[in-house]
Amino acid sequence: MNNGERTKNKLSIYLIKEGIIEPEKIIKIEKANGGTDAITDSITVYIRKNTGYTPKWVNDFFVGFLDETQLMGSTVGCAALVRVYLNKGKTEERFFALSFGYGYLLINDEAIERRFGLKCVLNHVSANSIRQLRTTSVSGNARKNSEQMPKQSSIAEFSINVEQDLLNGVTAVGEKDSLLPGSITGADSLSVTAPINIKSIEQYLLDIYGLYKKDVYKENFPWVDQIAPVKDKTLIAKLEEEAIRLLTSGDPTLWFAVPENIKWEEIAGFRYSKRQDLVDDILTDDVLKVFNNDLSDFSKLKSKRVYAVDSKTEEDSQSWSLNRCLYGEFSFESNQYCVSDGMWYQISKDFAKEISDDYTSSNLCDLNFPDYVNMKDEAAYNKALSDSNQDFLSMDRKNIVYGGGRSQIELCDVLTKDNQFIHVKRYSGSSVMSHLFNQGLVSMELVKRDRDFLDKANKKIAEINKSQDFQLSHLDGAEVVYGIITKEKVEIPNLPFFSKVAFHYIKQRFQVMGVKVSLKAIYDPSKDQRVKN
Repeated sequence: MNNGERTKNKLSIYLIKEGIIEPEKIIKIEKANGGTDAITDSITVYIRKNTGYTPKWVNDFFVGFLDETQLMGSTVGCAALVRVYLNKGKTEERFFALSFGYGYLLINDEAIERRFGLKCVLNHVSANSIRQLRTTSVSGNARKNSEQMPKQSSIAEFSINVEQDLLNGVTAVGEKDSLLPGSITGADSLSVTAPINIKSIEQYLLDIYGLYKKDVYKENFPWVDQIAPVKDKTLIAKLEEEAIRLLTSGDPTLWFAVPENIKWEEIAGFRYSKRQDLVDDILTDDVLKVFNNDLSDFSKLKSKRVYAVDSKTEEDSQSWSLNRCLYGEFSFESNQYCVSDGMWYQISKDFAKEISDDYTSSNLCDLNFPDYVNMKDEAAYNKALSDSNQDFLSMDRKNIVYGGGRSQIELCDVLTKDNQFIHVKRYSGSSVMSHLFNQGLVSMELVKRDRDFLDKANKKIAEINKSQDFQLSHLDGAEVVYGIITKEKVEIPNLPFFSKVAFHYIKQRFQVMGVKVSLKAIYDPSKDQRVKN
């Protein structure tokens, strides 16, 4: 029998937070229905067995024509809890958790050191050995993206936007016979295939811990710290308190979303308890209802979980604490912070100043816009704006079909005779601003680069206005104007940090096209609108 001495094993390694030593805080003991086995003084194994189940389709679709006993499924997995001494005197220790099969479901995600695996990989590999990146945009709607290359590549070859994207995970290639050889993946956990078994695991984990404590990644990946994790527990407590204040006041700068990529086709819905009906998504209003609109403390978010229900088994397939589902950003005590996947990040002061300076130097549109007074909605305002000037033409809701009839887009809300493309939106969170900015960018890219779209745009304009005054011919002096409805009477709209980041990015895109871009603050004096920052 092979004793496994040189056999390579696939390992998924988690580092447990410093100070957490109680097994019941690390492992979901109640789910270890397959038993517990203390293998050594330092290693304990917890086993999870899923009882057999019949897939829903067996009876729902085949209605008794198949023998369900032959189609029952089951799963098994385990988690190994390993204590590692950091010094010869055995006075310092850290715990690690290893998962096998479905064993990761036994590990309490509140107990693990987040981004442990990511830091290990970035400390270990060269800048040109990257195969895959997983990111989350902190600007807008927390878009998650996974991008893969067919060969080892540099970061520059990926589409990551280092100003807006958090790096969540990386797959790279380590040198043969190194500590992390071959294909390795780092996120919260570290995934590696190495000639390691239970006899050598403790020393291996000690070596891994030494790698984790290094800061070599700053040489090859310096931009990672532009948005850096907050470690100060006192500061985190203050940020949590501020988050509760914003959530309960209805401020749109914070919202809830699924914290990781999931297979939506396999999910029937979500629920906050066994007795609750399924909901389609994780939404702020539903979360507040869970707490009877009395969300007074951040600890309530940490203790309450949301469950994803498997469409096949109708059982909970995944779950997350609600604090992991919290996203958004805000300014606090003169610094910029964001929260993503249960972690708080601080924006570096240099980066924040660069973005702020760029935003305040933005072009301001000098056209006269009426105030947002006694308006039912944005459509009513767009009509009022177009009626206020004979050189303005309303294009609101006049969709233009493109791409073989597969897509349609508004050219803009209001078009001027001087080729100014005006887009109007009330500020109601970073995701709305990102949509506004992208809408203007996509529209202009189509006008500038797609002759067929330009012809369709001119045809649509002619349907609205029979004269040739608004026809798009030469676009050398084209300008995109973003009119943002705000409660504040200001010259430049007061936007949150990552909305400014998004604007900084699209300004660069417009510059490449030779298109001017400007901002316009539209004053709303009504008293019923909540002030947003």
